[in-house]
Amino acid sequence: MAQTLHSCRNILDADVGASGQPDVSDTQRAGSIVETDLGVRLRMAVTLMLASQVVMLGSIFSTYLIPWPVAGLISLGLYVALWYAEARAGIMSPITRLMTVLYALILGARWAGIDPAQLAHAPSLIYTLLALLTLGLLAAGQPFVVLYSSDVGFRPLQWALSAMWGGVHLLSALAAWLLLPDVSFMLVPMALMLLGSAGTICMSFFTMGKRFDRQHAFEINGFSFCQVKSAVDRERFYKVVAEAYRTDLQRVLGARKRLDVETITHEQVVSDGKRDSAIVRFLAFEGERPVGAICVYLDHAVEGLPIEDESGLDLADYRRNCRIAEIGKLAIVRSHRLNQSLLKGLFKCAVEVAAQHYIGVIFNDSFAFQQRLYEKIGFSPLSDVVYTAQDSGSTGFGVTLMPMILDLERMVALDASTTTSAEMRDQLNAYVMERYFKRITLKHFLSPRRPRLQQAQAMEWTA
Repeated sequence: MAQTLHSCRNILDADVGASGQPDVSDTQRAGSIVETDLGVRLRMAVTLMLASQVVMLGSIFSTYLIPWPVAGLISLGLYVALWYAEARAGIMSPITRLMTVLYALILGARWAGIDPAQLAHAPSLIYTLLALLTLGLLAAGQPFVVLYSSDVGFRPLQWALSAMWGGVHLLSALAAWLLLPDVSFMLVPMALMLLGSAGTICMSFFTMGKRFDRQHAFEINGFSFCQVKSAVDRERFYKVVAEAYRTDLQRVLGARKRLDVETITHEQVVSDGKRDSAIVRFLAFEGERPVGAICVYLDHAVEGLPIEDESGLDLADYRRNCRIAEIGKLAIVRSHRLNQSLLKGLFKCAVEVAAQHYIGVIFNDSFAFQQRLYEKIGFSPLSDVVYTAQDSGSTGFGVTLMPMILDLERMVALDASTTTSAEMRDQLNAYVMERYFKRITLKHFLSPRRPRLQQAQAMEWTA
């Protein structure tokens, strides 16, 4: 899951040439993908983890609320089906096997004519064995949750879930022993198991607390990165963008048009004004000096994305399929353009914001000469069509632009792989990316017939 972000396959691992652009071979481009079954297996593991919660609750409610032997048959049937599904997915869960055997034994005892009163302590026995198994695996350094993730995933989450379930089973065993024969000997363990399931869903799909969520500031190889929040950093952000853009634009436009930082800064600030509430900006520093910037445009409820204004693209089909966003304002000062740590850190900022907001598709409206750079990090052209900036009052008038797309859902879901570096994979927030993986797994499970958009077919040029 999160540690499967050879899954995400998304950032640079290419040598950078003298031009400041990474050298990318044809086999390394985002369009050259290798189909993999790893995503299928991991998504199945997530699905079975959720199924195990349903089976557990179903068997408990059946045991307490439905007369035997019907309840026993239902519970045994549920666990046999889960055992079979897990076996087909290559998952060997000792919890499932233990529960299947226990329900088979209890059902066999009832059919053998044993007095039901003698089986009154069966629930407490089951909870006791589950507590011993769960806590024993923890003591052996093997959280049982690992068995549902093909031995990969965010270890702190696995330990937290396993410890929580060990505690739930232990408390349930004590309640079932001590409260018998009062009816609460059934109700208290049921409530505890419901709380355990709620905790599993909360930590797996929502949050483990601020400590594990996306960090707004971090460091990589001597560079510090932070989300822009203050007015001072906002001013620095646009200055860095303007300085970098002036260098690029001047190279493209040549001597026929002289550009200055102040004009570009003003234009960028005005352009972003109508979407300001939907922009997440980042700055990169070397010491106290700003040396890079990037931002993520979330889909504004009224204005949409900037690429729609500039290119005339209609993104309605994508919006119906998933959440969308746009990466923009990628800027690195001229003296640092060969530094891959800086570029990786900036894209770490953008990818984690997209994952935090469960964005499915990311767009970019890049300069045509930057196409190879964006292809290396997972983008691909929307089509073979490029366009030229038409606003004669803009500093970028006449510049050739290339609309590009990155299908983040597909990459993180491991439907395809591209070349990437283990270093970048390890730098991404493991919990945020694993949570994103689980959310899109659940999303695709609930809507399996939803068609995947094809880039060439989904886009409609209106300009």
